Amino acid sequence: MATTVRLPSYARRRWPVVAIAVVVAGFILLSFLSNFYVDILWYREVGLSQVFWTRIWAQAGLGAAFFITFFALLLVNLYVTRRLAPTIVALTPEQEIVERFRENIEPYLRWALPLGAAILALFVGLAASGHWQEFLLWRSSGGIAFGDPEAVFGRDPAFYVFTLPWLKYLQGWLFGALVGVTLIVGIGHFLQGGIRPQAVGLSDKVDPQVRAHLSVLLGLVLLARAWGYWLGRFDLLTSERGVVHGASYTDVNAQLPALTFLTIVAVICAVLFFVNARYRVWSLPIIAVGLLLVVSILLGAAYPAFIQQFRVAPNEQQYERPYIRQNIAGTRRAFGLEEVRLEERPFETSVSAEDIEANETTVSNIRLWRPAVLKENFQSVQRIRQYYEFEDVDVDRYDMSD
Repeated sequence: MATTVRLPSYARRRWPVVAIAVVVAGFILLSFLSNFYVDILWYREVGLSQVFWTRIWAQAGLGAAFFITFFALLLVNLYVTRRLAPTIVALTPEQEIVERFRENIEPYLRWALPLGAAILALFVGLAASGHWQEFLLWRSSGGIAFGDPEAVFGRDPAFYVFTLPWLKYLQGWLFGALVGVTLIVGIGHFLQGGIRPQAVGLSDKVDPQVRAHLSVLLGLVLLARAWGYWLGRFDLLTSERGVVHGASYTDVNAQLPALTFLTIVAVICAVLFFVNARYRVWSLPIIAVGLLLVVSILLGAAYPAFIQQFRVAPNEQQYERPYIRQNIAGTRRAFGLEEVRLEERPFETSVSAEDIEANETTVSNIRLWRPAVLKENFQSVQRIRQYYEFEDVDVDRYDMSD
């Protein structure tokens, strides 16, 4: 008599895993809520509940705003990618694999695309919520001015304290989001058969409509990069290139014009990509990318390094003098040292020539110079000329009576 063995159903095998996952998620949620409640009680106890809820609502608002923005940006481009998928695919071995993949994945795309975009956008929103302080400083900076514009751009220092950090984060986020979406879209076009690396002709490797889609995205990437170049100009005021902290001769006369020119070049390259969305050729993207790379290397890196090494370094004291003066003046204003009153205290000594003659043995053994201290002094005085280096200092006495 045969014995029938009944295998456990899939649902029966799955429920322990689900139960464990629910328990772990419950512990994580409980830990978060307990910590959150403790924070509420502590801020309430010290009378700063408004501070706590201001931060919480700022984090929630930032997370939601960046979640929605990235979700919409990614999902729209994913739907465009799906719509631009070619209907006829060449029957090469590689394309047969792509075709089978499309047939298997197509039924799930209706819900998989929004779900995948939502998961990625959730991580983006959580990361953005951590920048609540930059956001609140920017939002609360209206009308705040320190009243002493800096010398390079003529902006009030409040701009660099409250506004610039938030603008730099927005630029970095936008650039990263566009690069990420472009990469995901490129992979999507490859899986849909719109990009065929194994094709023989260059024009056959990428479908024209795919070329147009990627050109628009790359143009947006370059516009975000141009914004980064423009904001990078303001970072020169905190440069550490020179002998003092702040803008130096090379920063103002080489790096600043280079960043301004790079901004213009990046915008021109972005326009070339947008134009390529209409003409869908290879020459315009190649020209744009090549132009930006060449200008970035020559102007963005090589030219400032050349000026610093061959013009400034040999005569650094002359070139850096006005910027050192600005640094000193700014430091005096920042610390309120301009209000310090100077008083002269004349030095008076009660030691006479007779005292020295009476203690000749002691006086002759007084050390005039300590080599270690003298070496540090020489190094400090000559620091402006970095091609000088003092290995050792020799001190001796000479009889000048003759």
